[in-house]
Parts: sequence; structure tokens; C-alpha cells
Amino acid sequence: MPPEMAAIPRPIVAHVGRLNTKIDFALLAEIARRRRDWSVVVLGPLAPVFPHEQRAEVAAFFAQPNAYHIERKRAAELPRYLRHVDVTLMAYRMVGWVVRGFPLKLFEYLAAGKPCVGAPLEENLRYRDAITIAESPNEWIAAIEHALANDSAELVRKRMALAKANSWEARAARIVELVAGTLGDMPGTAAAVEEAPT
Repeated sequence: MPPEMAAIPRPIVAHVGRLNTKIDFALLAEIARRRRDWSVVVLGPLAPVFPHEQRAEVAAFFAQPNAYHIERKRAAELPRYLRHVDVTLMAYRMVGWVVRGFPLKLFEYLAAGKPCVGAPLEENLRYRDAITIAESPNEWIAAIEHALANDSAELVRKRMALAKANSWEARAARIVELVAGTLGDMPGTAAAVEEAPT
């Protein structure tokens, strides 16, 4: 177990990634306030400056006795930390371009086999069979409670399989397949590809 996590009581719910203006610290503070029996962890580099309207929310989160911050870790180290997390979070603010962003954490969480609760980003909605979408604090807390009570080895395998199907290698292979299929449909292209120098 990483030493920073040894003293953190279970269950642990965690948001992993850059801790900047995209993160809904007000939501995280509310979860920590309402569920003192959970440890709410944020793991990643904290932005040095936040907009004025967000500073109070950030301070409110860190003021909670069951809120924890673990500093930036190298990508290769993250699996060691995720192994000791019970439920992963994608606690993003639903503002501006964030709604249409692609949360890379999604497949990192699923590759670790961990249950995930996320904000209704457009990309998250595509994977709602694998993650739980939540909006209000009540929905977030209910979703986390459900994940803590109902995880299973079968669900872990399904999450890991979905992550594998969306690995960089799998996506690159699909792109090659699509390009090859398109070129093969164009008159004279297949012969040109076969004759091209390698």
C-alpha cells in the first residue's frame, strides 16, 4: 500500500487527475460533509490559483475532516493507488467546454476494474452501462452507496474488458481498419497501395 493511503480509513472514494477549475469541489465537499464515514480523496496536482468564485468551494472541501489530498504521481504509479480506492469519481463541473470534453480517467478507472460515478458529460453518457451518471448531490451519494454495496468480480471483469477494447492499441487498429476499408473501396486505390514502396 502506498504510504500516503495507509492512514486513510476505508471506504475510499476518489477523484484522480489535475485538480483545477474543471473539478466540482462544492460537490466533493458536500459528499464529505454528508458522509463522514467515507474518505473523500483527491489525487493529483492542485492548481496554484482558482477564480474568486471557486476559492471558497476549494477551501470548504479541504476543511472537511474526511477530505484528503495526495500530490501528483507518475502515471506508472497510479495503479498502486487505484487498487486501494473503493469507488472512483469523475466530479466535473458542468460548465462550458467541459461538458464536451473527453475524460481520459474513464478508461484508467475501468482498466483498474473500479466502479465509477461520473458527471453527465457527453462522452460519459456513451458509457452509462459501465459507469453511473449522477447530477445532484443526492444522486451522487446514492450512486456511491450502490457501488460500495453491489460490486462483484463479474462487474470488475466487464469494466476491464471495456477498457481493453478502448486501449490506444485497439483504437489504432480500428483506425487502420477503417482507412484500409475506405481505400479499398476507391477505384484503383487497392492496386496503388499494393505497389507502393515500403
